[in-house]
Amino acid sequence: MSSGSKKILMAAAGAGGASYTGTTISISPSFGGASSINLSSGPLNIGTTGAYTIQPTNGDIQVDIKMWGGGGASGWWYNQPGLPNYYSGAGGGGGAAVGRLVLKNGVNYILRIGEGGAGYGGGGPTSGATYQGGGIGTSYGSEGGGYSGIFKTSGVHGNAKLMAGGGGGGGASTYDSSGGGGNPGAGAGGGASGQNSAAAGGQGGSGGGSSSGGSPSPYNSATAGSALTGGVGQSSVAVGSMGGGGGGYYGGGGGNVGGGGGGSGYYDSSDSDLTSVTLYTGNGSAPGNSSDSDRGGSGDGKYNWGNGDDGRILLTRVS
Repeated sequence: MSSGSKKILMAAAGAGGASYTGTTISISPSFGGASSINLSSGPLNIGTTGAYTIQPTNGDIQVDIKMWGGGGASGWWYNQPGLPNYYSGAGGGGGAAVGRLVLKNGVNYILRIGEGGAGYGGGGPTSGATYQGGGIGTSYGSEGGGYSGIFKTSGVHGNAKLMAGGGGGGGASTYDSSGGGGNPGAGAGGGASGQNSAAAGGQGGSGGGSSSGGSPSPYNSATAGSALTGGVGQSSVAVGSMGGGGGGYYGGGGGNVGGGGGGSGYYDSSDSDLTSVTLYTGNGSAPGNSSDSDRGGSGDGKYNWGNGDDGRILLTRVS
């Protein structure tokens, strides 16, 4: 797995000298008990998973955006889920993205905040990660984290504006090269592309890319990532389905007994209302843009039999 790095991508510049006088958005469902939020009084900062529709109500609003995808859950020793935690491979950290976007008056924007992947299971398989964690192929496994993203008018693939990918679910450390330290483990989220799992011998999944999902482990019917959805870990052996792929613009591939690949991030380079974009890929269990003080612990991949941390979206009005 290559080391994490930030990737800077600049969208086309917006109209120079424009003035954006709007201040207020509606939000549904309500957040913090409020269905209307005045962004001139402070930012909208959502650090737990969920999906919201916002709409400017008194004029166009220009906002600075920061976001992190959800982190992946840790894995465990693939055929003995009760063995000590030093057999646990780390889940991948979520990717990150920043940018500046003009929210148009009267237009709906969908915010999806990535869910941290859950581990172990026991309640049956879960579908591939979207903005919600997922990707366990059997009764036990490690989910990939969900993507975080902003969509215009509806939450379909073609309407994505800015996204940060989710980290892959962890695998067995003997395959994920993580030893007792929990790193590098599963693939972290993107970024323009998600990271590949560190797992050797084809046991893990690959990261999602800019135009296709990550490939899965070739073993035991693990599945590839696809648009907005991570792949599912192997489904043929009852105990030991590791490494759901992270959700993303294109999701990461599912693992066998190694970790899943991270989901990719994205920005809409054709939209002149979106400028100053930077996409960050995480590195192993560490999320992208991890040193930003606004992150608040969001997007961490987990070691030591833990669930991944939820992502975050922060909108700050540009005055």
